[in-house]
Amino acid sequence: MSDFKLYAVAGNPIIFSQSPYIYNTLFKQFNMNAYYTRFLSNSAYNALKMGKEMKLCGLNLTSPFKEQAVQFVLKISPEVKRIKAVNLIIFRNSHLSGFNTDSYGVIQALNTNQVSVQGKKCMVLGAGGAGKAAVYGLVKSKAAQIILINRTLSKAKKAAHYLGCDYAPIEQMEEIILECDIFISCIPQFPTYLYHQKLPLNLNILNANYKNSISEFPAKQKKVKYISGLDWLLFQAFLSFRLMTDVDVSKKTKESIKKKLANNRNVHKSNIALIGFMGTGKTSIGRALAEKINANFLDIDQIIENSEGLCINEIFRKKGEKKFREMEKSFITKALQHSQNTVFSLGGGAVLDSNTVKELRKSCLVIWLWTPLKEALQRTNVQTRPLLSDSSQDKIKQLHVSRMPFYAKASDLVVSSIGKINETAQSIKNEINQTITH
Repeated sequence: MSDFKLYAVAGNPIIFSQSPYIYNTLFKQFNMNAYYTRFLSNSAYNALKMGKEMKLCGLNLTSPFKEQAVQFVLKISPEVKRIKAVNLIIFRNSHLSGFNTDSYGVIQALNTNQVSVQGKKCMVLGAGGAGKAAVYGLVKSKAAQIILINRTLSKAKKAAHYLGCDYAPIEQMEEIILECDIFISCIPQFPTYLYHQKLPLNLNILNANYKNSISEFPAKQKKVKYISGLDWLLFQAFLSFRLMTDVDVSKKTKESIKKKLANNRNVHKSNIALIGFMGTGKTSIGRALAEKINANFLDIDQIIENSEGLCINEIFRKKGEKKFREMEKSFITKALQHSQNTVFSLGGGAVLDSNTVKELRKSCLVIWLWTPLKEALQRTNVQTRPLLSDSSQDKIKQLHVSRMPFYAKASDLVVSSIGKINETAQSIKNEINQTITH
């Protein structure tokens, strides 16, 4: 599986992202040996660092990393240079190339909903990476006037200066929107007071935040056209896919994915499964996480050892790896059937079985704990690991590389476990809360 390619989207929070569904559907459509997952990170720098360590091929960025990442990318597209925000980084050996596909996405989202930009008066709320991309797209599409509004006026003024648009304080928003043809919200929470405000006839609203559907909005404002941020997400993703793979997506495929995505929702799962190579901290972080979220904790290797009265090393030696894998699969299946609100720590090879992975993904949020091999081995007593005790460094590296695709394809989320145990567990807890609140 040496030709396997790994891609991801990074942010904080990130679990809500629908990007993996889009890209993995496309990889399957084009028979590509690739997978797209999510990176939870506390900064753009750490997300890029993890991407390099994992030999990532491409990384999309969400808020708040789009602006942060520009300083780390040597080669940038004209869009990134103007917007000063990047939402796609392509890894080519040690070189990083940065692109911004958001500006394309916003205009295509409007056009596909029969909204022409040329000659229109537009207002953009939010001067972050998404908001600036929206302004850039509107400028290129020859909007008559664009007014950028932001809670911090100085930020709106600065962005407006280099993007070539007007700006205004947020206090004037309700007045300005009465004269607008297009309103684009690029903030985390859509301003819900607009539900009840008198709005101009035939106003077009695009909400970049697709997490919270406002399907009731058109019912209250009959003349208003509300465009979901899913359209924006899709079109920027299709361009990103072409930049990453040199493959164009047909109109028919785009329409099929759009239809399926509208009905695809992240579901809160009752269990959490921690996977990854040995030495990545699955047991220690699992215990800390279970305590923080008031959940049960089960270490599958420990359960097997208790049942057999033998340590894992002895089971391998006396019964062989094949027998151990059969036992491991059986114990995991039984544990999943009888567990709720449980954090599982799985052995390094548990995800080698495709049926086990299917069962895990049904009831668990599967988190791949990542630590570079050198650090993982420093934490590990090699002599107690049956697959490492008699192996050379080259064989250990080969084992690590060969398992990467299995960890990737099983994962819902990737979290670096290089830091302190308690901090890693807390960041996972914070992320888990997103599946409940959204």
